[in-house]
Amino acid sequence: MGYGTLETDSNVLALLKDGLQELSAVAGEEVEIILDVTPCYAESGGQVADHAVLRGPDLEVEITSVNKPVEGLIVHRGKVLSGILKRHDSVKAMVDCARRQDTARNHSATHLLHKALKEVLGDHVNQAGSLVEPDRLRFDFTHYAAVTPEELRRIEELVNGAVMSNLPIDIFETSLSKAKEMGAAALFGEKYGKEVRVVKMGDYSLELCGGTHLTSTAEVGLFKIVNETSIGAGLRRIEAVTGPGVLKVLEAKEEQLQEIGAVVKSPVHELVRRVEALVQQNKALEQEIEASGVNWPGPRCRKSWPR
Repeated sequence: MGYGTLETDSNVLALLKDGLQELSAVAGEEVEIILDVTPCYAESGGQVADHAVLRGPDLEVEITSVNKPVEGLIVHRGKVLSGILKRHDSVKAMVDCARRQDTARNHSATHLLHKALKEVLGDHVNQAGSLVEPDRLRFDFTHYAAVTPEELRRIEELVNGAVMSNLPIDIFETSLSKAKEMGAAALFGEKYGKEVRVVKMGDYSLELCGGTHLTSTAEVGLFKIVNETSIGAGLRRIEAVTGPGVLKVLEAKEEQLQEIGAVVKSPVHELVRRVEALVQQNKALEQEIEASGVNWPGPRCRKSWPR
């Protein structure tokens, strides 16, 4: 479970409150729940967990955290919203589909980003960590210098090119040795079993991965890098958004431009020219004041003015 199935009929095997087993939990109480089967993806490999709801007769439980403390054991953490949850209850477990899709969108985009980084910066680039959430993605990688604006633009072009190519995303399991023969990228230092899960995006990307993904790259919609920084010697971090997240970023930037335009009294398409004119006008005024001999503190002293 936790991949293709978004809804299951499940039985409550155990209930815990504050680490202690209980027979029941009432509305308002926070609980840890173990089910016999679950459709939920547990937090793993940098990807956040699903959110879900458990429902039964006169019962609703909101699940906001799913973890796998040991192999084979999945613990759901949440709050009883209504009714009484009892051990051995039969419930319907339903994943928040929109959140799952948004997270999958960012995870698939992360694979495309990884490949694009290697193409633009070189094969020395390796993944050093990641965070995949519904509203953003974060990717840490090895590189010896800041990524230039031109390189960032090229990376975005490659990712969006793969998105618009509508590449099929195929997921399958195979032996670790076979995956390596195929050239699948693996996370450095990660321990893999004999059988591994492979995510293939057309002929563009091939990686070992246990996360949730889309069915085609076109579902990513759009990809936009919003930040690139250093996180240590030889380590860089890129933060990006996809799909609806790109629209939000563009809307915010447009709103900022409109506000700037209102301040300098200029339409957005004339902003650069207007700002350049204001800068030149300011320089000319400073030169006139300096030439006049007036004792004016000037720009060097402005930082000491009272605020």
